[in-house]
Amino acid sequence: MSLVASTLQRALILQGGGALGAYEAGVFKVLYEKLYEPGKALFDIVAGTSSGALNAAILVSHVIKNNNSWKNADQALLDFWNTLSSPTPLSGAYGEFWSGEAGRRYYSVKEFFSRGLEKVHSAPDTILDYKFHDYLPYFYFSPNVTANSRYRYSSRPLRESIKKFFPIATSEGKGEPRLLTVAVDVVEGATVTFDSYLYEGKKCLICEKDIGKDKLVEHVNRKHGASIKNDVRWSVYGDKEKRHAIFYEDGINVEHVIASTSIPIFYDYEEIDGHKFWDAGILSNTPLRELIQAHRDYWYKDKDKEVPDLQVYIVNIWPVKESGMTPPSDNDGLNDRRNDLMFHDKTGYDRKVAETVTDYIDYIDKLTRFSEKAINSVQNPTKKNDLEKELKGIQQDWTESSKKRTGEKRKYYELTEGRFRLVNTVTIERTDDPNDISYKWEDLTSETVRSLIDQGYEDGKRALK
Repeated sequence: MSLVASTLQRALILQGGGALGAYEAGVFKVLYEKLYEPGKALFDIVAGTSSGALNAAILVSHVIKNNNSWKNADQALLDFWNTLSSPTPLSGAYGEFWSGEAGRRYYSVKEFFSRGLEKVHSAPDTILDYKFHDYLPYFYFSPNVTANSRYRYSSRPLRESIKKFFPIATSEGKGEPRLLTVAVDVVEGATVTFDSYLYEGKKCLICEKDIGKDKLVEHVNRKHGASIKNDVRWSVYGDKEKRHAIFYEDGINVEHVIASTSIPIFYDYEEIDGHKFWDAGILSNTPLRELIQAHRDYWYKDKDKEVPDLQVYIVNIWPVKESGMTPPSDNDGLNDRRNDLMFHDKTGYDRKVAETVTDYIDYIDKLTRFSEKAINSVQNPTKKNDLEKELKGIQQDWTESSKKRTGEKRKYYELTEGRFRLVNTVTIERTDDPNDISYKWEDLTSETVRSLIDQGYEDGKRALK
């Protein structure tokens, strides 16, 4: 079978970055203007991390609540960020007087950290850590600049701000968009993808047994401690010896997005079914790998369906290049540059690997078809039969290195099954702003939100012209 798929799906990947998510609203407005056609799907899949997961959820929720129509989805996202924003506080106005626009942002954020953000997080609680009893203000008669204590914020205001968008449950059979949000299981050190699509396979992904679609619900309830009634929506991860499963029959809910936005240290873990989660930005701020895996799993695993090729749009909100000719030297500038490099799009290698693997698979596909054609031309029945057995034996032989996620070895024929092409990848990257500050992800002032939206729109127009 040829590996060229007859269908093509369009996917959108949205990075995480707190308030920088407003930039994605501006980019999406351009995508909407360029790609939207009434009555057609704008995106088949929307995947995101942190504030990108939040944006993805708002978009998919809008589509579902509007009878599977993408009409005015751009405005829904813009409205959300305008609603989430706050006026510049008095300290920010003074900061602007002293230090210009960067000062306005810096002191606004400083005040938000001190008193909280009305629709996002509370004022901080000081958490004294008693492990080392190292929380006093002085150490050896000098200021204790490395005290073992922290500030903790509550995300309850954000939960209240977004709860109307959930739950989100979608189905490919209805032509609805698929929502993927990504978080990190802190104990396992693994990314976990929450999926709005209904699982329709016949195999139990926990024990890898072929159960049958009609008996799967009964099986996971009886054997794996679930308590679902009708639909299987789950995230299954971990190695063969210890598989973990999180069920969410009603679809992706508030906690699955909050898990993706729980910035380490600033927020407590988000606990779901006994598992503790943090913001996925620390492992996968651009969840291309998770998107590719989820796409293949849904269309191929346990389903006799062709895997559609993918056209991917990535919105990168952390600039990889500095605007100035020299790197910063001030403390805030150093921290800002570090953050940009830590969280920017690192999927370039993943894309190259996907493209190279596709080329190898195409090569194998052509050689296999050539071999089959050559074998069929053999006149001697005995020789032909021996050659057919030899070819099948090669395909059924075990690989030396390649393994499945469960730790089991693959057979050679499995290397090519269910693969698809990344037809093309379009990246829209935020240009560096000389007025950026290190904690720009906290700057939800109305002025900055409007600036980010405008910047996203302009960058998007340049990328898509």
